[in-house]
Amino acid sequence: MPHISVTLIEGKSDDQKRALAQAIARETCRTLGVDEKYVSIELTELAREDWQTRFYPEHIAPKLPELLKKPSY
Repeated sequence: MPHISVTLIEGKSDDQKRALAQAIARETCRTLGVDEKYVSIELTELAREDWQTRFYPEHIAPKLPELLKKPSY
């Protein structure tokens, strides 16, 4: 069922990452009407300098027209 990938800048605590995953799972279940046992979430951390030089140009910029939630930076 839904597998959700989240990429974020490194430095968040384990508690923050766990809370984010729990919130995403809860809302996914509520919105899609699926049981939590079917939801998987992966968190990938990047160094801040890699976001603009590597991640944004490869993963965000080419998909801007398709993104359901676009960044405002």
